[in-house]
Amino acid sequence: KKAFIKAAGFLMTAASLLTGCASDKMYTLRDEAIEKFEQGSYAEARLLFDEALSEGNGQVSEIQFDILRYRAECELRQKDYEAAMSTYGILLKLDPSEENRELYYDLLEQFERAKEINAAFEIMASGDYEAAYEEMDKYASLGGDSSAALAWYNKAVCAENLGKWEEAASLFKDYLAVYPDDADARKEYDFAKTR
Repeated sequence: KKAFIKAAGFLMTAASLLTGCASDKMYTLRDEAIEKFEQGSYAEARLLFDEALSEGNGQVSEIQFDILRYRAECELRQKDYEAAMSTYGILLKLDPSEENRELYYDLLEQFERAKEINAAFEIMASGDYEAAYEEMDKYASLGGDSSAALAWYNKAVCAENLGKWEEAASLFKDYLAVYPDDADARKEYDFAKTR
């Protein structure tokens, strides 16, 4: 009987240590992913967020919701709107917190705006930069969500293509103040300010 109790105690301790390691690894991966996210490396961040989620051992907790929210933001910034919509849907189904419901509905609204911005991309692709500029201007903001920042960036691209060099440089400069690690924006800014 004593041997059984000792063995059971050992197994419970080992199980708690293993669970703690998985949890620690999940937090470590999450922190690494957030660092990549803040550097603008959204693809790398997304992979790390997915890896962190796999460390959850099938349990759903607040940390997984946090990771999913970050992953959805990465998906938006990568213009993978269908994946973002799917992630928001998962959050709505799994997170029992009523206070988070408003947040998730807000994220779904962001997705809808992103789809509208995507329609403006199609206008850009057709070469009608004036119309695309007007569409992007409706949604462009650096104080809002990532789809609004994406609209800001592309408004600057439209200004550039319309030969509005000073405005394009100013828009890129403001964008870089918020997203200083965006190499594409830096390149566009450097080009526009020399014109």
